[in-house]
Amino acid sequence: MARQTLRYEFEELPAFIDQGFECGQLDGIAEISYASDGEWFIRDIGLVGARKNKHTLEQRLAAIQSGVHLPIYDRKLMWLDSGTPIFSMVYDVLDGAWNDKLSEAVAEQIAKDRESAADDHADYIRERRREPA
Repeated sequence: MARQTLRYEFEELPAFIDQGFECGQLDGIAEISYASDGEWFIRDIGLVGARKNKHTLEQRLAAIQSGVHLPIYDRKLMWLDSGTPIFSMVYDVLDGAWNDKLSEAVAEQIAKDRESAADDHADYIRERRREPA
């Protein structure tokens, strides 16, 4: 069975949950490998990192004069190594407390895949009928 990949974007995912308390809000992406029967697993996890920009006085003045807003932070997606504790923590939340959210996202993607395949097949049939005999 051919596997597909879904990029599941998450916001405010807790790094861990203890006694119902969510700790350490994280933003990022989980790459989910899935099959058309609904079976899935987490293949990769990336977190959005932020670094404060250090704009020079000249850059700030030029931005003010031109009416441009300088971003306070640079943001970058940082892929986690699967053997690290932070990967395990995020994985545990995604595969545990957020399992229903991921299962729902996979089910929605499978439905879209099937709809797209049906559309592709209908287009193919339509084109075949237009071809001269």
